[in-house]
Amino acid sequence: MKPILLAYSGPGQGHRMAAMALREAFLAERAPVVCLDTLTTAMPFFRFLYAGLYKIMARHAHLACEQVYRLTDRSRRKSSMIRAIDWWSRQNTMAFQVLAKSLAPGAAVCTHFLPMAILSLMRERGEFNGQIHVVITDYDLHGFWVDPGVDHYCVATVNVRDRLAAKGVPDSKIAITGIPVRESFSRLAATPRSRAKHLPLKILFLAHSIAFETSREIIGRLEALGSRVRLTVVGHRRLRETCRSRDTDWLENVTDLSSLMASSDLLVTKPGGLVCSEALS
Repeated sequence: MKPILLAYSGPGQGHRMAAMALREAFLAERAPVVCLDTLTTAMPFFRFLYAGLYKIMARHAHLACEQVYRLTDRSRRKSSMIRAIDWWSRQNTMAFQVLAKSLAPGAAVCTHFLPMAILSLMRERGEFNGQIHVVITDYDLHGFWVDPGVDHYCVATVNVRDRLAAKGVPDSKIAITGIPVRESFSRLAATPRSRAKHLPLKILFLAHSIAFETSREIIGRLEALGSRVRLTVVGHRRLRETCRSRDTDWLENVTDLSSLMASSDLLVTKPGGLVCSEALS
C-alpha cells in the first residue's frame, strides 16, 4: 500500500499541529503515513525569509505583515508575482522534492500552501503522480491556497467554501470538514464550573506568537482584575518578570494543552484557526 504524504511548513505551529492531528487519525486506521516539513530541508536563507522573517513581522510589524498579506492575496493565473514566488520556492526546496519523488505516495495531504504549490508544479512536470489534497487551516481564504492542481479541498466553514467557489474551484472539489484537531481536544470535556461566587474566573493566556509589549500589556490588565481571576500564562521566560501578582501561574512550555484548556473558563490568545478550533472542540 502506497504511503500518504502529510506535508506542512514551519511558520507558526498551527499547520504542523493540523498535520499531527491528521497523522493521528490515519494511524488509527492503520494507514501508512509520512510527515514532512517542507522547510526543514530548504535552503537556509529561504527558510529564514519564509519562517524567521514571518515570525518577526507577525510579532513586531503588524502593518507590514498586513501589507504583505494583501499584496500576495492574488490569483496564480493572473499574478506574475505569485508565479515568481512559486518558482523561487521550488528552487529552494529541492530536497523536499527528492523525498516526495522517492516516497511516490498515492496521495499528499497539505496543511500549508507551500508544499501544495511545490507538489502542483512537480505534477505539471511529470515528477509527482499522486493526488493533492489541501486542508485549509484558517477561517478565511488567502489567494496562496488556490491552485488549479489541487484535487480536493477540506475547509472549515461555508464562507471559505463560497470564497473558493468564487475563485473558480468546483463545488465537487470542496468539503466542509472543519479544521483537524488532535483527539485529546475532542475527547476531553470541559470541567463543569461551580456557580459559587467566591470562586475566581480561571483565565488562560497563550502568549507565544504575540509581541512582547502586547503580551505585557495584556498580562497587566488581567492581573489588575485582582482576586476575581486566577491567571495562567503560557509564554517566554522573559515575560515572567512582568507578572506582578504572586497568584499568577507561569508555564514556559506545555505538553498537555487540551487539559489546560479544559480546566480554564476563558482563553486569551491570537486568532489562529487551529488554536480556536482546539478551544471550540
